[in-house]
Amino acid sequence: MHRETHGHGRRSALNRDRLRLLTGRYFDREIDAAEMDELQALLRASGEAKAAFWEDAEWHALFRQWGEQEWGRQAVTPPAGDTSPALRMVPRPATVGLSRKRRRPLGAWLISAGAVAAAVALGFLFLSPRPVAGLERQLAAAWNGDPLRPGDRLQPGDRHRLDSGTILIAMDRGARVVVEGPAEFELTDDNALRLVAGRLRATVPPAAMGFTVTTPAFTAIDRGTEFGCLAGPGGSGELHVIDGEVDLESKGAPTGHLRANEAMRVANGTPDRIDPRALSFAGEEEMDRRELVAGGDPLAAWRIASDELSRHPAAVLHLDFEATDGRVLRNRADADAGAVVHGGLPDSGRWPGKGALAISAPDDGLEFRLPGEFESLTLTAWVRPDTLLPGKNPLVMGQTSEAGEVTWYLYGSGGLGLGVRSGRNGGTPAWVNFHTDRLLPLDGEPGWVFAATVIDGRSGTVTHYFDGQPVPARSIGGRAERVHPPFQLRHATIGNVAFKELRPGTTPDRFQGSIDELTLFSSALPAGEIRRLFERGDPGTR
Repeated sequence: MHRETHGHGRRSALNRDRLRLLTGRYFDREIDAAEMDELQALLRASGEAKAAFWEDAEWHALFRQWGEQEWGRQAVTPPAGDTSPALRMVPRPATVGLSRKRRRPLGAWLISAGAVAAAVALGFLFLSPRPVAGLERQLAAAWNGDPLRPGDRLQPGDRHRLDSGTILIAMDRGARVVVEGPAEFELTDDNALRLVAGRLRATVPPAAMGFTVTTPAFTAIDRGTEFGCLAGPGGSGELHVIDGEVDLESKGAPTGHLRANEAMRVANGTPDRIDPRALSFAGEEEMDRRELVAGGDPLAAWRIASDELSRHPAAVLHLDFEATDGRVLRNRADADAGAVVHGGLPDSGRWPGKGALAISAPDDGLEFRLPGEFESLTLTAWVRPDTLLPGKNPLVMGQTSEAGEVTWYLYGSGGLGLGVRSGRNGGTPAWVNFHTDRLLPLDGEPGWVFAATVIDGRSGTVTHYFDGQPVPARSIGGRAERVHPPFQLRHATIGNVAFKELRPGTTPDRFQGSIDELTLFSSALPAGEIRRLFERGDPGTR
């Protein structure tokens, strides 16, 4: 068994160097949680280490006295409201004084006192740790154990269990973290935390770059970004990057580098790419929205959700029908693009004061262009049909007749339909259509309804949703039930099959009713995301 050597025995150079490094990093405020644990273990286990620490602490105090007197005065003055109790002071080892075989001058003892004060001020292991974050806000929070309240300061190492509700933590380095219950977490320093269970969303400014979240499955290291983390059952975890970039480590080794609108799941040490779910992680805007809903202002709540939707990493077209610039309806997902309004009348939307466009005449509707091709697409719209005409009632209709083109419509029997001009391996493209059974009443207004369709190019599947719920669909015409990317809407119309001259006596396929929001996404949104879109926009009219 190893026995400790005291007095003038020769010290291990490696241990001594490591101890000095850890001590220096501590007093320079650069030590991380793992290094703090290591230093604490060294000092508890070795009297020689304690002596070396006090010697180095004296030098740090002397340098501080020479060059950082003002900082020192600020450091030894606790922040206003900081009443955290100190733990027991570890006695100063006698080996420091005895080994020198001489009496210390008064100045040396003053420097030692400065070292003690610095250790006290910095919250070393001898004392309770200094707070590193504050609880800024909470909504309907229920805590397991001592409840936290807005304004409370949070210390590293304290485990917190949030049974339900949502909280906002402001880290001292600048990161802002929204945690949703049920969750269990602890802070490790002023720029890192450990998520044991539950989910969070972090927004990280440049000053806090490197903000770190550790879960049982992985460690996420920010590179200037906004991201969501989930610590799930069985030690699994998910990382969803909403904006910017994040490095992912698992089992101490680099695992991946994720960018905006990318996500990864880690289970049993194995990483897998998954569909990103930005809406599954509540941020500060979602907290604002929930407060407005609870306060009885659904329109203001929707506007907050709409702003967030415009910044969704996969949104490529977002029309809210709130205002037009001349005859152009602004695409809120792309400031340089928009939809041309050919005809229609302003209408009242889902709430009083919310705009919409009423389409009734044969030449009413909008036209837009969306460059590029997509592996997957999601189409969503809030509509209020007045009358279902026989055949197709167009919502979004591609105009190029080229491979990958998409048409999306309600049809006369009350169902939701989608057509894809799909080809495989260079074969001749052919239309593949997917229809649901009746969803809408054939007589009387159904009120506002939420229609959504997901085209997943990786699986070759099409899924329809009505008011946030998936509904069965079948392929029409006996063709294959799979579709093949890429998909495109390079030139398309809304509410009308086409804007062109028709033969006398003919009427174009068109939608008759009102539209007050339409969004296209360049990815296949999961079912949970569709449900959340419905919940955030539901006017409760049915």
